Amino acid sequence: MARRAGRPLRRLGRQLCRSWLGERALLARYERIFGRAFDRRDPQSFTARLFAQMLATNRSCDPVQTRLADKLLARDFVAGRVGEAHLVKLLWSGQDPAAIPFDRLPSSFVVKTNHASGQVIMVDGVHDPAAIVVRLSGWLTQNFYWALHEGQYYRIPPRILIETYLKDGTAEPLVYRHWCFDGEVAIVQVDDTTKPAIDVMSFYDSHWRRLDLQYDPRGYHRDFARPAGLDEMVAVAGKLSRGLPFVRVDLYNVAGRTYFSEMTFTPRGGELIFEPPQWDMILGAKWAAPGSIATSEELAPPEDERIAAIA
Repeated sequence: MARRAGRPLRRLGRQLCRSWLGERALLARYERIFGRAFDRRDPQSFTARLFAQMLATNRSCDPVQTRLADKLLARDFVAGRVGEAHLVKLLWSGQDPAAIPFDRLPSSFVVKTNHASGQVIMVDGVHDPAAIVVRLSGWLTQNFYWALHEGQYYRIPPRILIETYLKDGTAEPLVYRHWCFDGEVAIVQVDDTTKPAIDVMSFYDSHWRRLDLQYDPRGYHRDFARPAGLDEMVAVAGKLSRGLPFVRVDLYNVAGRTYFSEMTFTPRGGELIFEPPQWDMILGAKWAAPGSIATSEELAPPEDERIAAIA
């Protein structure tokens, strides 16, 4: 009985230790990126407000951000707000890679984990199921929080989801990353995922006027034609971001139709150096409530064991 009674105290101790370590890491990263200590008193720039939010989420593991960062739970939210027509078809989901029914899947599909960023396997034709299982097994043992101390990932129990492989003609579709502030799309970043890992640095406003903006001098520059479904994408991103001080809503546009990709609260873990630098203040001015998050009934997480705390 005494051992059982001591478990909550041990759990609390681990939580406090994790939060302390995460805060130290976030403050050290801010100082490394910007060359100065983080000033908590009155964050005004976008990057300062982003770090203020990350520090708050590191402490609270905010359940709203946790729900929407979970690629499986986010699907229910998207369906409720903008309709199932904007979801990529889900072919399978589960916790055990060995249970994936490879023999019943189409020749092309996309395998993801729900709890992390960048854990994606694109399958287009011949593939090795055993290698996929091994790779997924490794990913599922990881708590992605420890990569960059992004608190929204800490309490997401790892799962697998397999979706239809979207193609725009014969190519993979572009990703349109909408930077949103409480329902307003401020800028749209276009990403060609077939290029190297460095993000594309092509930014537009919501009317598709090219912007002089980048956040990484190594970025790949390119002009993109106005997508046929721009107005629909902007409307969908606006609806999905309503009630959230800041979120990046990533969407695909295939043959003029809009499909949801994911919602991101902490782009690149805060490692953003805006050029020209005034963009940091321009975007910061749009962020009305640093470190806070909407908690309406619609945004509140469902009663679901998948968002239970991971000790």
